[in-house]
This record gives sequence, structure tokens and C-alpha cells, in this order.
Amino acid sequence: MSSAAKPEPWEQLYRYWLSKMVDGRAPARADLDPVIEIPHLTAHLMILDVLPDGYRYRLAGSHLINRIGEELTGRQVGRSTPAESQWLDVL
Repeated sequence: MSSAAKPEPWEQLYRYWLSKMVDGRAPARADLDPVIEIPHLTAHLMILDVLPDGYRYRLAGSHLINRIGEELTGRQVGRSTPAESQWLDVL
């Protein structure tokens, strides 16, 4: 008997986000409580604010910060690291 592989953190986060959708709409900020509902994934979590002139990192988990090498929380997307130009194109 073989056990199924555990989904990658990004897959688990995506499933969480999908589970919060209502009638095909993205969940509202008030609908998400990752610290309580998925604490084992918060290190991999990134939450962005949509601003009139772009995006800002509301939260960047410790795994992401360690990978990038600097704190992103509170910074505007595209003004933090050179690699962000690709990320900004995706957004």
C-alpha cells in the first residue's frame, strides 16, 4: 500500500483560497484567516494589497523572505528586488 504524496505548499494555499470563493468570486479579506485556519502554511504565504498605482505586500511569509533575502512586507511590488519585474508582469 503506497501513500499519496503530500501536496506542495503552493497547492495547499491554492486549495485554501479556492475553498473561500463564493459564487466564483475571490474571497474578501475578511473571509481569510490563515493564522488560525492554515498556520502550517503561513511561512509560504504572500498577501498583496491592490492599490490605485500598483500592489503592496501586505504579508510575506518567512520562507519567502529567506528565499529572497530581504523583508517585503509593506513594500510596493516592483520596488524591492530586481527579480520582481517578472512577478509584476504576472500581476
